[in-house]
Amino acid sequence: MALGRLFYRTLSFMLSIVMGALLFKWTFDQDANILFEHLNKGKH
Repeated sequence: MALGRLFYRTLSFMLSIVMGALLFKWTFDQDANILFEHLNKGKH
């Protein structure tokens, strides 16, 4: 019973870390692309 609760808490913790990292990556990539396009506008 205690082991199951510990496993559930650890799994929830790890999933929140993974989802946070993916959200950060997607947001950072999108913002970096927007900034890159803005800085290089008209240079082609």
